[in-house]
Amino acid sequence: MPSVECAAEYFCFETALWRGGRSEPSQHRFFTSESIAHGTKLSNAPALHYLFYLAQIGIAMSPMFNNNLFLTYERNPMPGYLKQGLNISLSTDDPLQFHLTKEPLKGKYSIARQLWKLTFCDMCELAKTSVLQEDLKVRWLGANRVSFRHEALVNELINLISANASQVKAVG
Repeated sequence: MPSVECAAEYFCFETALWRGGRSEPSQHRFFTSESIAHGTKLSNAPALHYLFYLAQIGIAMSPMFNNNLFLTYERNPMPGYLKQGLNISLSTDDPLQFHLTKEPLKGKYSIARQLWKLTFCDMCELAKTSVLQEDLKVRWLGANRVSFRHEALVNELINLISANASQVKAVG
């Protein structure tokens, strides 16, 4: 179910992307959403996947929910997305149905750490992106990881612009 938040100058639109069986790309969500839920089949559309990276559109993923319904932990793209620098956060989906602890989000982080051998730095990055996706205060975040991800994204954008410029020169 999409949610719309109104503000003075803009609105935020968040929607589920490719949850379950639907596999056709939904390019319109790239243009209309500030963040998406799930995104498990985003890797099936490489160009859209790359655009989500470049635009740093938030992806709230629910591995435990997915594991219980249609996508095993081993096949879940979340750790790959994290390594690629996509804007990933862990979320709870139907916590009363799919979680075994009083604090479902802590359970998600524990399972993710154990299953995918995430480092403390990875865990901090997941927490950071959760804060950013929720529009909480940026001053709560550590500067080193934020700087690293910003530099990696800027370098990718520079490479993209340089490649485009060299193609224009070659054609001209």
